[in-house]
Amino acid sequence: MMKYRGPKDQHTIIERKYIFRLVVGLAIIIAGVAIAAYTAAASQSTVLAPNPDDPGVGLIEVKGPVSRNPTIGIVILVVGTIANFYAISKYRSEYSEIRDKEPRPVGMFSGFGVLITLLALALGVYAILVLTT
Repeated sequence: MMKYRGPKDQHTIIERKYIFRLVVGLAIIIAGVAIAAYTAAASQSTVLAPNPDDPGVGLIEVKGPVSRNPTIGIVILVVGTIANFYAISKYRSEYSEIRDKEPRPVGMFSGFGVLITLLALALGVYAILVLTT
């Protein structure tokens, strides 16, 4: 009786999904920094508005209606970090199913994901704090 070996190269499919999930998490983190940069730039702008005291006089400069607040950027950074740690967890659980058939350096791939995630998180938090202070 022949033993069913299953499809070959399952690790490449799992690793592709893992890298895609990491890239999506990093894109979310970058979006958080970009949103924080936008709110910081918008908070420093001025808007021309009609004079509320005397509408016939003309336009006056009014400070932009956007406040400089890092909350949205930080929340998006946390969501991106959670997405990356979910990707790492999912990779480890998917790989545990084929571990006997195709040995791979799981610890190295997981460590790479953790390192990239923590580096992106640290740079994102630093960028947001610099932009909003």
